[in-house]
Amino acid sequence: MKPYARRVAKNDLSKEIFNYRLCRARRVSENAFGLLSQVFRVFYTPIGIAPETCTDMILVVCCMHNLLRDGFLESAQMPVHQWNREEENLPSNFVSSRGTGGFSNSNGLDIRVKLTNYFTSQQGAVDWQEQHVTRLV
Repeated sequence: MKPYARRVAKNDLSKEIFNYRLCRARRVSENAFGLLSQVFRVFYTPIGIAPETCTDMILVVCCMHNLLRDGFLESAQMPVHQWNREEENLPSNFVSSRGTGGFSNSNGLDIRVKLTNYFTSQQGAVDWQEQHVTRLV
């Protein structure tokens, strides 16, 4: 998801809050993804699978990461590096990622507006967000 342009967000506190919350969410997810990719090399290359399969794969990798972190596999007979091999045959749910980049569509822009409204609503706002955003200006 794209943030609002600085010149646009500079004059609108709700857009500035959205940009801050988006940046914060990106930072958290990139840190988590970096931790996973250090252990599981499958994340070093583009993953050309269906989104629902990718979601399942990430959940499985998170579980495996937790098992490794807790030392669960220390007594396993198979060395850890053997079950991290790449498969020779690609599963049938792989999809081409060609042509998926480019400009935003109206669906993404609608979601951005909804999130902007949510982050400044009573349900979605956090106490410190306005102070933090106005402090940065």
